[in-house]
Amino acid sequence: MKLVLAIPLLISCGKEDASPDGIWKVTVSNEDSFCDDALAYANVPGSTGMDDVCGTDCEGVPERVSRNYRYELYFDGESAEIRIDGQSFASGTLSGCDLNYESPVWLQKRGDGNVQWSVSGLDTTVQGSVDCGLPANLDWVGYEVITVIESDDPDLSPGCSYRMATVGEYVGKGD
Repeated sequence: MKLVLAIPLLISCGKEDASPDGIWKVTVSNEDSFCDDALAYANVPGSTGMDDVCGTDCEGVPERVSRNYRYELYFDGESAEIRIDGQSFASGTLSGCDLNYESPVWLQKRGDGNVQWSVSGLDTTVQGSVDCGLPANLDWVGYEVITVIESDDPDLSPGCSYRMATVGEYVGKGD
């Protein structure tokens, strides 16, 4: 089974004219080099190894993927909204340097059947104008859990999940 993990951008909401409070170029990947960074620098409680940040409990072996995104963060106190290329993607909370977030359920239309999934960003450390102790050129590090909610695709079972490293650099503030 080959599974291509993608984050389709399906809806847009929020204030389109507001400038982001911070922008990061983030790579979402299950490739070893990114997973090593996430494992080394993310605060993963009780971590026992690579599968904690880049693994799956789904059947089969996932395809190795690496996708780059522009994560735009908008803050309201500790509340955070994440947009990808201007499109609302997820919301969560930022406490100090620690960010946790969840997306709504997304629908992906596929040749083998539609799939509904959601994303949770866990144990993510982000630094922009504040030093959070990350090494140079590493300003976003954590992992995302992509959970299959419903699936018509016979190769994807509802309830299974994929873990992907998130590693990135701070680009700056919005316009």
